[in-house]
Amino acid sequence: MNTHDVLLEQQQQQNYAYFVQSGVLVAAYLDEQGQQHYKEFYFQGELAFIYSAWITQQPANYSLEVLKPSCLLRVPLAELAQPRWHSLTMALLQQQVLFKESKEAFLLLQSPQQRYQFLLTHRPHWLAQLSLTQVAKYLGISAVSLSRIRARLGLN
Repeated sequence: MNTHDVLLEQQQQQNYAYFVQSGVLVAAYLDEQGQQHYKEFYFQGELAFIYSAWITQQPANYSLEVLKPSCLLRVPLAELAQPRWHSLTMALLQQQVLFKESKEAFLLLQSPQQRYQFLLTHRPHWLAQLSLTQVAKYLGISAVSLSRIRARLGLN
């Protein structure tokens, strides 16, 4: 898949998950002012799909897009409803609950500078593969604010 390819449009029904063999995907939200916000990145070895849309069988609030050229394995979500996949489904849900708790704490309990420092320490592969604008969208700050943070840290 090529950069900017859209795998799932915002407000469309989701039928597939994507296992990322290489490349980078993003779950994004386009607001009414035309501003794009990044919910999550998916890197090599990760499974990309919108959990809430899968669980509720409602249209997805987010799009799934290719950020870097990617090789993907498309998995029909209907397969995960089969009894033989019950243990995998439960493991995915448990993993997602723990991840969401961690991300809420990340966003609510840390300053933007602390969040960026966390990425520097714990997610250097993110910073190696993403632009500063993409990182800023994920952190919920402007690219200018991220530039100021980087200057304070001596990284510009």
